[in-house]
Amino acid sequence: MSEKAESSARAKSRRKSDHFVADGRERVEKDLMMSIRAEVEARFADQLHEAGWWRRWRLRRQIDREIRVELKKQRPSREALFANN
Repeated sequence: MSEKAESSARAKSRRKSDHFVADGRERVEKDLMMSIRAEVEARFADQLHEAGWWRRWRLRRQIDREIRVELKKQRPSREALFANN
């Protein structure tokens, strides 16, 4: 096998294997935020539907608080490393 072909094969192999990603934490937090938001908003759906504008505003603030608290509990450590697969 030529040197160029070997180099190309190694490059393809590296692309297929796991690598650390720089924005892994942000990806995990974004995914967590979406799932937590869906869960919390589902819990408050009936109340939001029946509420007037003032109560909806207050419920939105409560939903935002609950999302922040839950995200704080579930977010990964600042020292965590992330790899793609």
